[in-house]
This record gives sequence, C-alpha cells and structure tokens, in this order.
Amino acid sequence: MNQTPSVIPDANHAPYQLPLNSHDFKLAIQRGLGRIYQHATQYGLEGMEDAVVHACTHNLRYDTQCEDASQDWLINIIQCDNAQDRIFPRILDHIESTLANASADDEEIPRYYFAGILLEIANVGISRARELLYKLLTAPAAGYDTPPGADEVVSLDGKNGLAHVFEQLANLLKRDQLEQWTIGLCLSHYDEQYSEGDGLILLSEWSRVNEELSNLLEFYQTENPSRPTCIESNSEQDFQPGLGDYRSLPQFLDRSTRKKDAIRFRDTTAEDVISWVNKAPDNNYGAWIRRWGRNAPKDETLTITSEILRETNPNHIHKYLMAFTQHCPLPFIDCRLLTLVDNPSEKVRWKSYQALATCSHPDIRELAFTKRTRKNLAEGSLYLFTSSYQPGDHAVIEEALFLTDDHHDLHTIGFSLLDIFKERNTPESLNSMLYLYEHGPCMNCRYHAIEIMQKADVLPDWVSQEAQHDADGSIRELITGSEDI
Repeated sequence: MNQTPSVIPDANHAPYQLPLNSHDFKLAIQRGLGRIYQHATQYGLEGMEDAVVHACTHNLRYDTQCEDASQDWLINIIQCDNAQDRIFPRILDHIESTLANASADDEEIPRYYFAGILLEIANVGISRARELLYKLLTAPAAGYDTPPGADEVVSLDGKNGLAHVFEQLANLLKRDQLEQWTIGLCLSHYDEQYSEGDGLILLSEWSRVNEELSNLLEFYQTENPSRPTCIESNSEQDFQPGLGDYRSLPQFLDRSTRKKDAIRFRDTTAEDVISWVNKAPDNNYGAWIRRWGRNAPKDETLTITSEILRETNPNHIHKYLMAFTQHCPLPFIDCRLLTLVDNPSEKVRWKSYQALATCSHPDIRELAFTKRTRKNLAEGSLYLFTSSYQPGDHAVIEEALFLTDDHHDLHTIGFSLLDIFKERNTPESLNSMLYLYEHGPCMNCRYHAIEIMQKADVLPDWVSQEAQHDADGSIRELITGSEDI
C-alpha cells in the first residue's frame, strides 16, 4: 500500500495554515479543534459567521451523549472577535423560529443543545436568551428525561429557577407525563450547585402552601419501582417485557442500587447466559454479557467459547462474543474462531476482531497482517494487533491508514489505534495518534490520543499549542492544568 502524505500529519509542522479557508473552518468547528480559536483571535470571524451560527444552532458532535457540548467555547469564540452584536441575534432568531415550528414529538430538534447555548448567551446579560430559555422549559416536549432547559434555568436563576422547574414538573404530573426519577435528577442538579438536600428542603417548604407542589412531593416520595436500566446498553430494545425470566437476570438492577459486578453476577452461570441468548430477540444487543464475562470463572467462559463453535445463528454468536474483552480473554484459540472474521454477518466480524484482540497468538498476528484493507479496517481489524503487537508493527499499521468521509469508519479505526497503544508508552505511537488527532471525529478519542503522546514524550509543539484552545475542557486541562478557555 502507498501511504498518502496527508493522511498522517508532520510532527514538526501543523497540518493547517491560518487564516483557515472556509472548508477547513467548517470541518474544524464541527470537531471543536483549537485552530478555530486561533483563527478567531488573529483574523476575526469575517466570512465565517454562517459556519459559527450553524455550529451554535446544530449539535454537530459525533457522539452527542458522551462528548462535551462546548457551547461555552463557541460563545467565547464569538466574543473574542466582539461579534456578539452581529451573531447573537441570528442564533436567537434561529432557535425561536425552530421552536415555534416544532411539534412536541419532534426529536430531531436539539432542545438540550439549544438550552446550553441560551444559558451561555443569557449569562452575558441578553434578556431575550433568558426568555427563550424559559419558553423552552415550558414548551411541550415528550419523551425527555428532564424537561429541556431545566438544568440551565436552575444554573441561571438558582432558587427562583428551581421554582419554575417544579412548576413545570407539576404540570407534567397533572398530564400523567412525569416519571418519578425525573424529579430526583432536577433535585440533584440543584444540590450540586448548593448543598446536598437543599432542593428537597425547598420543595417541602413550598408544598405547604402550594397544592400542586404538595402532589409533586408526594409523588416523589412514593415507593414506586425505579425505571429498569440496562448496563452499558447500546440499544433501547435491551429491555423486553414478557420474556420469561429475562427480567430476573441481574443486569436489570437499578443503577442506583446495583451491587458490584462480582456479587451481582455471582450466581449467573454460562447456562443462564445461553438460555437468555436463546430466548432474546435477534435485535437485542446483550451488552450485559460483557459485564458478566469480567467476573466469570474460566470454566464458564470455556462453555461459552464452545457454544460459539457450535452455534450457527449469527445473532447468537454476536451475543456470546460480547463476553470476551481485555478483562476476559478467550480461553483458547481455535482455527474456527479465526474464521469468524469472515462471517457473513458484519456484527459478528466486528465482535470477533475485538474478541481475538484479547489474546497474543502467532495465528492472530498473522491474521492482523492480512486484514489491512479499507473494508477490514472500517470493521475493526486493527484490533487484532492489540495483544499481538511487536516493536516495528507501527509501520505496517501506518501504511494501512486512509482518509474517508465516513466518520463512523474513522471512529472505528481511531478506537482500535487507542487500544493498541494505550498500554504502550512507545514513541512508535506518534504517527497513529497524530492521525487520530487530526482526522478522528470524536473529542474523547482526541483526548486519549494526546494523553498517549504525552506519556510517550512525543507530543508535538503544534498539538500542544492548539490543544490549549480545544473545545473540550478536559483536553485544555490536560495541556494547561485548567479547563479555562
């Protein structure tokens, strides 16, 4: 394979030049790279304001659940060019128009993201942003854990804000649209800013003179069962009522009360796992099996491995493979396990790469060298190097790296590179981590790439300088010791 020079940045020279062109600016602001801040402070935002408004009104993060939303970073960039008088009204116009035309069940509207932007703008004294934030709080929005804007209203106005949140929760209760645990989330957010228990004290005081809040308090203190929660679930379909003993398995203990895994899965056997897999719907992910595998005795994992070799249903094979992670390596290597990377099922191929990555074995290492096509890398074949890596292998890994517009593929490749080098403080990690830093779509992966380069003492100066202004506060803290922008 011929390595394209632009795939891996030069450690000695930044892969971008200031001022950024329009295309590079849009890509960088989507990923939250510090070069956006550098551009804004040195050259202003003229010609780039449309991209800034778009970023402030659309949640552009790759992983909206795990990555820092970074609204504070965006607002700071606008302010550093003194562009708030031009840009803030455009942002507020867009949010107001979007909310006015949105239905309650339209989950494409980034209500929580809007709330964060409105909070940041309200914090600099823009009354219209405050009004829109309160409108967002009281607007119908079905299917949310907490009303969008609830946390932000409390952050903005403290005790007075909490009173408005309670009022909205009481309205939801009257419409039979409130879950008990939602009240606890709102109370916890208030307590985090003040003192533990303060929110409940206020609710108790106000309930004495307000019948609706009295009903809210009574509902919260009723001993209702908590919502069942799946451990590390990647699918909302993990909980399927009416599946016999499915509910009784330990993974459905509530997060707030579940015991440590070693105790929780102590009485769950391989036969229990097999029985569950045979009953579970095909589209059920079965991520709980990963937690079980961490604590399963070797004879139990032997049983699961043997079941993999016997099984022909790809949905069942996929679930069994969930058990095998770095904490629970495959107990033996069989040539039939190696053939799983060619299974017709993509999800079996994906999990087989990860399961085989748990073992150092000559056959796995040989397989790693043969599975370096673009298609293989996009499915996670680089994981095969995780345990079988030997000094010098970085060269063949780097040779296989490529660029694509598919962010999912880039994220898969980045994840596998992190697995290879996270426990190896070697300078050989440099080019792979630069590839991830420059092209990976995920802030969390970018953080770990910088961390690996730091530990190997190969962090380039240009990365260190840029990362001081990254959208992710944890990255800024990693470089400077402070999350301050």
